[in-house]
Amino acid sequence: MLTGRGWFFPLFFLIPAGLWFSAVCIYSILWCRGCIYPQTWTIAALPPPLDQWMAGIVGSLFIGKAGEQILAKWRSKQFLKHCI
Repeated sequence: MLTGRGWFFPLFFLIPAGLWFSAVCIYSILWCRGCIYPQTWTIAALPPPLDQWMAGIVGSLFIGKAGEQILAKWRSKQFLKHCI
C-alpha cells in the first residue's frame, strides 16, 4: 500500500474512516447508555452507501498488497518445484 507514486491517495480515505471508527469504539466503551459515563448523544452513522462499502474498501487496500506478496511467494515456490 505504501509503495509507488500514489501511496498517499489511500490516506484520503483511511484517515477519516479511522477517525470515525475510533470515535465509535471510544463511544461504545465510555459514553453509551449502559456504559461508564452515559450520554444522550450518539456518533452519526456513515452516509449510505459508504456505510456498507467501508469494510470492502479498507480490506481491499490492505488485502490487495498482502495477497500480491503471498501470490508472488507461492509462484516462486511453484516455479522452483518445476525447475528441480
